[in-house]
Amino acid sequence: MITSLGKTWYEFGTSCAAPSFAGMLTLLNQYVTAHGMQAQPGLGNVNIQLYQLAQSNPAAFHDVTAGNNAVPCAAGSPNCVGGMFGEFTGVGYDLVTGLGSPDLANLISGWSIKAPTASLVEISLDQNPVTEQQPDASGHSWNETFTLTEEAGVATTLTDFTVNGTSLASTLSTYFSSTAIPAHGSISARIGFENLTPAVNQTFGFSGMDANGQTWTRQISIPFVGFPPIPTIAGSANGASFEEAYAPGMVLSIFGTELATGTQQAEALPLIDFLQNFSATVNGYIAPIYYVSPGQVNLQIPYGVQPGPAMLVVFNGDQVAISTIQIAASAPGIFVDGNGATVPYGSGKAGDTLVLYITGEGEVTPALATGSAPSSTTTVSNLPKPVLPVTMTIGGVNAPIAFVGIPYGLVGVTQINFTVPAGLAPGKQPVVVTVGNVPSTAANFTVE
Repeated sequence: MITSLGKTWYEFGTSCAAPSFAGMLTLLNQYVTAHGMQAQPGLGNVNIQLYQLAQSNPAAFHDVTAGNNAVPCAAGSPNCVGGMFGEFTGVGYDLVTGLGSPDLANLISGWSIKAPTASLVEISLDQNPVTEQQPDASGHSWNETFTLTEEAGVATTLTDFTVNGTSLASTLSTYFSSTAIPAHGSISARIGFENLTPAVNQTFGFSGMDANGQTWTRQISIPFVGFPPIPTIAGSANGASFEEAYAPGMVLSIFGTELATGTQQAEALPLIDFLQNFSATVNGYIAPIYYVSPGQVNLQIPYGVQPGPAMLVVFNGDQVAISTIQIAASAPGIFVDGNGATVPYGSGKAGDTLVLYITGEGEVTPALATGSAPSSTTTVSNLPKPVLPVTMTIGGVNAPIAFVGIPYGLVGVTQINFTVPAGLAPGKQPVVVTVGNVPSTAANFTVE
């Protein structure tokens, strides 16, 4: 997420993060030179200072505590746990987002280039929160692995390890194979628990001493929770017609249980791919999300998914449910109201030019990024439109189309401006939109 000049938007991937951070370091380089902190430009390896700054000035980083980079994996494959391979975010340093995203102003104001005189020990975890599992051979239903890493380049020694204030100093060798932490080195320990009453926080403390006698302490509190909710997929459908028909770019509704931890609607564009602990993929493509709740999720089938069987994978945290859907080149569905009438106009007279909306039109041209809406600067003639031809009938009579395309502010939804044909009998008539050779389920339109 990027905020500048009062505006916030989302960008994704290393192709955004790497040059953005490079630009921050360029500004930092200018600052330390201009303020006499060093005679010549050039920051060198900044990793040590970044970790020191995380301790001395935590506001220099925005801690990221939601999300993961986990993907489904085959049971029995290396590092595959519970059908998932990857890492999860947590409070403090984690293997997904590291220290978090930098706050440039605080990073610059807190910067120091003094050589470290004391060790800097960071704690990383293999999971946060720790979720209940079936008891292992030792009877432990909760297990956590701690890794203590020295980041400043000053070797140190672990002298105490506490759990909820109780010292385990006399039994350190039970948990750690060595208490010596080399400069830039690590030591790890695994601790297990049984008979906890979740949810409960466990507080772990670590203390140590450097060779010069300087002492340090670190503490972290971790929630230990019960068996994670396991999502189920009861069914899925076109978000407009609720038919079991699917196409690239379509609004997809998924129904089930424990799909997400709460209810939330997307608040900005482009759509993001993680809400309320929910994420999803279609044939490995990450799917952006419109709305989540425990019982229903609306997301966009990514552009680029090829026609044929596709694996729909939904995640609630590290728990997963999988189903197979059949992707077609098009699967049009008309958005309707509670009475099955087209929206926003459910009636009109011959010669009226009105509007309706569909989803499931398939690939579009010009190509549009999944989860994105056309820019407001795009001319009407260049708005994305279906690659396949689009026709429409009312009461079986061709309805001329004046415009078809995805308008500003909409994702995966195509607008059709049509003219009500003459010669139709007054009253309710069926409306059908055909994309390629696939007709939609009929909606209602009242001819006045």
